[in-house]
Amino acid sequence: MQDVDTDSALAGVRGTPAGAAAIAKLKANGASVGAFDAIATMPDADFVGEGIAWDAARGRLLVSSMRHRRIDAVRRDGSVSRFIDVARDGSWSPMGMAIDSARNRLWVTTEWSPVGLTPSRADSGRSDVLQYDLGTGKLQKRYELPRDGATHEPGDIAVAPNGDLFVSDGRAGLIYVIRNSKSSLDTLVRAGPLVSPQGIASDRNGERLFVADYTLGIVAVDRRTGNVTPVPRPRDVAANGIDGLVLHGNQLIGVQNGVTPNRLIAFDLDATHSRIVGARTLVRDTLRIREPTHLVTVGDDVYFIANGGFSMYDAQGILRPGVSQVAPVVARTRIR
Repeated sequence: MQDVDTDSALAGVRGTPAGAAAIAKLKANGASVGAFDAIATMPDADFVGEGIAWDAARGRLLVSSMRHRRIDAVRRDGSVSRFIDVARDGSWSPMGMAIDSARNRLWVTTEWSPVGLTPSRADSGRSDVLQYDLGTGKLQKRYELPRDGATHEPGDIAVAPNGDLFVSDGRAGLIYVIRNSKSSLDTLVRAGPLVSPQGIASDRNGERLFVADYTLGIVAVDRRTGNVTPVPRPRDVAANGIDGLVLHGNQLIGVQNGVTPNRLIAFDLDATHSRIVGARTLVRDTLRIREPTHLVTVGDDVYFIANGGFSMYDAQGILRPGVSQVAPVVARTRIR
């Protein structure tokens, strides 16, 4: 982040009372907030971490690597082992993940990305949703997104209590659903109401979804009709730039990587979950939290990928000049 004391863009206002007040706020915004622990460092400097999920039955976190096209398991002691080779199964860079413990399922979204190692250019534009056996890691089903000439990005997913799976398409502005009673990928929210849907969290009553739109903020989606309703919030609460999103009691916890500096933020909901009544930063650290991606809650703990690493590569998947690769860190903080 640019030093506000030397930023030439602020030269014209630095000497004014209003400018001084604004600069003071900018400085405060760069200060570290909250505490977190590094639980594990992924084994490859070029891992490029994206998704994270909690397998309660086996006491492990699952973390997806866009670069190596695989999913690793992280134990509580920080040890890391390989679990699923997505490339072996004929798919691309794994993105979001969701676990359906009741049905022993691991859901994974993938898309072709130049960041992935040895990607076939013939697959450019392709993406899918995979269903794995959570215990064995064996691929059970594959649902490919439409090959309709549009650009798709199935980045985030969530499972409802009845087993329905919801998938956000950040580029096409769509929400898909795979009903537990069906075997097809259907469109729940068609193009129009959303700009760039990201994180999804099922509400406690199971009737609606909270969706983080990167541009619009938090919206509610009726999980049966697909109707989209903005979730009202105070004017001083910024809800744009949210990637990963989870519901924890009466709070929505989000990874806000579309603002500077990046942070984990908690949105307080009213008793009916119909509006956001306030927000606070849980964790912010300009040195150790850079490009965080997804998160998962385990009790009152939040586990998140502190530094995904996607931006280290250019549009051709080549490491940017002068950039040193840093392995992603899985971090943990406490919800307070």
